[in-house]
Amino acid sequence: MDTLTKEQVQIALARLERPLARYSWLQRQVRLRDVSVNDEFQRRFSGFYRVRRNLQWRAAYFGLLESEKANGINFPDALGKIARRCGRIEASFASKLVATLDASKPVIDKFVLGYFKMELPRSGSTTRPCRRLHTQGLIPVALNASFSLATKLSREKGFCRKPPSWKSRLRSPNSR
Repeated sequence: MDTLTKEQVQIALARLERPLARYSWLQRQVRLRDVSVNDEFQRRFSGFYRVRRNLQWRAAYFGLLESEKANGINFPDALGKIARRCGRIEASFASKLVATLDASKPVIDKFVLGYFKMELPRSGSTTRPCRRLHTQGLIPVALNASFSLATKLSREKGFCRKPPSWKSRLRSPNSR
C-alpha cells in the first residue's frame, strides 16, 4: 500500500473543498425548500449529480424526492417508485435520492463502482437488472432486496425471460 505524504493529502483536501461545499448546500437545502418546484435546488442537484434527463423525468424525480422527505425512503422502494414514475430502472438515481434524504446511505454510480473496477450497464437499458447486476453480482449483499424488486419490475415489463441466478453468487463470493 502506498503511503501519502502530507503535501499529497493537503492537495487532495483542497480539491475536495468545492465539491464538499456543493454537497453540503444540497444536504442543508433539501429540508428547507419544496424541491419539486424549486429551480435553484433542481439546477444545483442536477449539476452536482450530472442529471441529464428531460423535464418530465425531472418533474417526476424531484416530486418523489419532495414527497419522501418527511419519512425517508429505502433503496428498493426508491428504485420501484422511480421505475413506475419514469419508466426506467435507475439504480444510480435511486441511490442518490436515498442518500440525499439520509447522508448515511451510499451513492451507487459509475464513479463509486469504477473505484472497485465495476460498472453498471448503459443508462436506460431495459435489461439492466437482469443482464449485468444479477449475472455478474455487482451489487453488494446489503442491497440484495433491490434485486428482487428490479427483477419483478423488469419481468412485469417483459424484459427478462427467465429468473437470474444471482442468489448463489451472494452465498459464495468465489462462485464467479
